[in-house]
Amino acid sequence: MHEQFIHYIRQFVQPTTTQLDEFLSLVTVEHYQKGNYLLKAGDVCPKIWFVCEGIARHFFVSGEQEGTVWFSFADDLLTEVYGFTQQKPAVHNIIAVTDLHLLAMTHQDLQRMYDKEAVWERFGRLTNEQYMLKLIYRSYMLLFKSGKEKYEEFVSQSPAILQNIPLHQIADFIGVSFETLSRIRAKRN
Repeated sequence: MHEQFIHYIRQFVQPTTTQLDEFLSLVTVEHYQKGNYLLKAGDVCPKIWFVCEGIARHFFVSGEQEGTVWFSFADDLLTEVYGFTQQKPAVHNIIAVTDLHLLAMTHQDLQRMYDKEAVWERFGRLTNEQYMLKLIYRSYMLLFKSGKEKYEEFVSQSPAILQNIPLHQIADFIGVSFETLSRIRAKRN
């Protein structure tokens, strides 16, 4: 699991062996079974995770309605950005869609590493930039792409999506009704 994370880190920065060993010494291994919450809205998000295996869903609940805002897959960093960054109550829930195998680091440990080594502060900046680009692209996609284009792009990420994520959650995430998604899928087959 650590090798997978090291490969991810090295896409952004090239820490020395000593820097990497110290950083990894603060990382813990965590497992969540399908259906278990990593975080509930209203709780302060204490950690950032690296997904080694599995899928997590980020969603909010308003009255009787749920809204899916994000999915995290293998080789993604995962956190509730507002709650983690601000150390304030989270606005989203995070739940394991499948069994999850994760590496975790606390907010406190990450901040210490940012302060101690410029390489980790750079890593944080670059991973935040990557997240922001994904968020901007998601906004663009929701506004300007057809339902069919959004669906095809989303499922192209991984074949496991269709086997593991309920269709109503996919429809919600790509901003179409369940009925529209059913029509898109029928035309595709």
